[in-house]
Amino acid sequence: MSDNIIHFPGHNRNEGEYLSGEACCAACGHQWATAIPVGENPHELECPSCKAYKGIMRQFVVPSNEYIWQCGCGSYLFSMVQTGVRCACCGKFQRFS
Repeated sequence: MSDNIIHFPGHNRNEGEYLSGEACCAACGHQWATAIPVGENPHELECPSCKAYKGIMRQFVVPSNEYIWQCGCGSYLFSMVQTGVRCACCGKFQRFS
């Protein structure tokens, strides 16, 4: 299926956008502030202390120039299902109007 995908270099919608936040290393426990390009795998960050690729973002991150949707129950986590978007905590379908 991936054979049908055509990539256009230089036309990345997220080009130049970064996520920032706290990261921690699963190998040595070191914690640091980081910024990564949107689309980069946030589960393979290089630890600046031990150099292992075991760094992960410590919390949910959103580009600073974006708004984030929040369910009425207070959750920011959603599941995209065939029939729409459901809150992953309370299960309610979301209406974006």
